[in-house]
Amino acid sequence: MGPTLSCPLCGYRFGRQEALWACQRCPVARGCHLLRCPNCGYEWAEHSRLVDWIRTHLKR
Repeated sequence: MGPTLSCPLCGYRFGRQEALWACQRCPVARGCHLLRCPNCGYEWAEHSRLVDWIRTHLKR
């Protein structure tokens, strides 16, 4: 099993496969780049492109 994820809202710990299963019924599941907690349904971005860009440019 891959890395364990933790929901920032309810604290439920789950694997990436479980997160993909939680998104199966969503019509925009492909390419949305969000994670969905299978326990409470909360969605969040795993990585922020803006934060990644800032971190990259601050390292210079």
